[in-house]
Amino acid sequence: MDIDVKDIPVHKLQTICLDIIDSRPLSNRLKTFGIEDIIPPNMRYAKQTETVQRFKIHLITSAGEDLFTKIEFSRRGFDSAYKSEAVMSSIPATYRLPPLIIPHYETEAVLNQKINALTSRKKVQARDIFDLFILSPRVDNSRINSTMIQSSEVMRLAHERVYSIDYHQYRDQVIEYLTQEDRTYYDSREMWDEIRLVVIGLFKKGSRKHE
Repeated sequence: MDIDVKDIPVHKLQTICLDIIDSRPLSNRLKTFGIEDIIPPNMRYAKQTETVQRFKIHLITSAGEDLFTKIEFSRRGFDSAYKSEAVMSSIPATYRLPPLIIPHYETEAVLNQKINALTSRKKVQARDIFDLFILSPRVDNSRINSTMIQSSEVMRLAHERVYSIDYHQYRDQVIEYLTQEDRTYYDSREMWDEIRLVVIGLFKKGSRKHE
């Protein structure tokens, strides 16, 4: 879980997070999902700076599985407009939660962040490609930052990186984290080929806007 924050001191956010992790309400709620124990982060090694705060915890299931979980807060700045909206009702309902209203980046900002991640990460991540695919239907209602994709070099790099991820990497990095229903739809070599074609088309669409 990656969250951008501002206007809250490092020590205060650390206290809030540790109190929640150690709280009985959280423990009781997780038990309904088969989580029997929460191993809190070792704060001697946890990154706690003015830029990034990272909390690594282990969720121990009733079957003895150790589910490694990371929560990271970034203070690199809110680089685009954001707004508060209700989460689609079916999502919190899946986790037996009440309706949620949370702030999030608008579509244009998310697109540009994902494009930047795809073209600038040292190691390409399949999730960046998949996320761009999921966001692609909204492009007509948004404007991609011209500085991201107007150069032929960025287009070349995007094409190279999109096709550097094969089906097996996609399956391990994306499919394993989807619901069973979504796996049925997305888990095939043909679908991965289609996803990559759509993302390359997204870059071409953005380039045409600035010709």
